[in-house]
Amino acid sequence: MKVLTLSNFYPGERLTYGVFVEDEVKGLRELGINIDLVAKRTLSPLGYIPFAAKAIYKVSFGNHDLVHAHFVPHSALIPAIIKRRPLVVTFHGSDANTFPWKSRLHFLLTSFVVRRSDRIIALSEDIRNTLVDKLKVDPLKIHVIHCSGVDTNLFKPIGRRRARVIANIHGAKPVVLFVGNLIEQKGIRHVLGAAQRLPGALFFFIGRGHLKTNLRNCVILGEKNHEELPLWMSAADVLVLPSDAEGTPSVLLEALSCETPVIATNVGGCPEVVRNGKTGFLIHPGNTDALVNRIGYLLTHRALRLRMGRAGRKDMRQRYEHSRVIEKLSEIYADLCEK
Repeated sequence: MKVLTLSNFYPGERLTYGVFVEDEVKGLRELGINIDLVAKRTLSPLGYIPFAAKAIYKVSFGNHDLVHAHFVPHSALIPAIIKRRPLVVTFHGSDANTFPWKSRLHFLLTSFVVRRSDRIIALSEDIRNTLVDKLKVDPLKIHVIHCSGVDTNLFKPIGRRRARVIANIHGAKPVVLFVGNLIEQKGIRHVLGAAQRLPGALFFFIGRGHLKTNLRNCVILGEKNHEELPLWMSAADVLVLPSDAEGTPSVLLEALSCETPVIATNVGGCPEVVRNGKTGFLIHPGNTDALVNRIGYLLTHRALRLRMGRAGRKDMRQRYEHSRVIEKLSEIYADLCEK
């Protein structure tokens, strides 16, 4: 089987966006599926020019069994217009919850791609419900599958004490970790507010963007390679992600797989990943008080943290194991090709 994969987000030099798509591609290739990849590996809008040109050529003249486009309509519009092969599209979050509602044109472009698609992958039930209820997509076309799941062999606990020695974290202060783009939508303001009110904890920030603070208990680490994240997640006592909006954030799966409990907002696919009270806590977006309360509670209840961490890893292995997710996607490919 030969699949043309299109993605306008993909890791490149000094770029970590789209690592979940990269993981999916690697997993499919390991199963023996021939993936012909066309990807935009830069954040510059000018990168769309060579990306679109190559996509047009591959879609028009390539000998593929099907096309799989990530992000609608950015990567999916060309194969939807030049429909020569079965088309699978993946909605990742904002392309379902935000993009279609920006204007009438945005809605029409998204609807056009949906009509031309043979199968639709939604990363969460929340995205699926949006597609069915608001875009009126046939529910029989939709499969809810996380993009690549989580590699529990990579994201595994290595012990708090050992991880902190390797990460050069000194002292006995508890560690709170944030991983994501350092932007307002991710709830950065509330994390900084929590750090100000919890001076006895160390707050580490990993991600792309500019963040300034004069708080002594905040450490801004900048971007890290994906392979480095298990170390920092193992070193942390809790991971926080108080976003205003989300798809199904991989960082939650990865932290839980490292036996680190999480605190996230009840938006997007977060309630599907986090079992509230069992593997972490869910709070309402924009609520700094709730974030402070839950962080403080977990940091002062070590037995609960450890219990949540163990339950989180077990849950990830059962529901989001990378190999199982990739197998589900390959079955969709095979079924589509047979039909």
